[in-house]
Amino acid sequence: MLKISKQVGDRLISHALEESPNECCGLLLGQAGNDYPEITEIREITNIVNSPTRYQMDPQEYVNAWQESERRSLDVIACYHSHTRGANRFSETDRRLALENGWIDFPFVLVVLHDKVNPKILAFNVDSSGKVEEITVELI
Repeated sequence: MLKISKQVGDRLISHALEESPNECCGLLLGQAGNDYPEITEIREITNIVNSPTRYQMDPQEYVNAWQESERRSLDVIACYHSHTRGANRFSETDRRLALENGWIDFPFVLVVLHDKVNPKILAFNVDSSGKVEEITVELI
């Protein structure tokens, strides 16, 4: 389970809507030491491919976000991106990229905008065998 503050959940959806029709992306920060990780902050990162079907985080912004989290004693809990069209789930491309980049057993939060009036926030995990498992998201 991932616990996401309502404020972060609202910002995730806003970021996805602002960047639509392109995908948005970023990192989610908080505290991992509890029974369930609690996400309290969002770091929006530029999608350098400006695409409605894929994302690539700006490398310098990505490094800066990790360094900031360390300075502030926050954990990077998850990365996120949006699906503005296509899969209403973690896609095969998402799974492949997670494996290629070593993001094993690390949560991915997905903002699904198929219905822009009722967007969804979903989360997934990829294990070392490539199996994708949905994670429960609780907005707090």
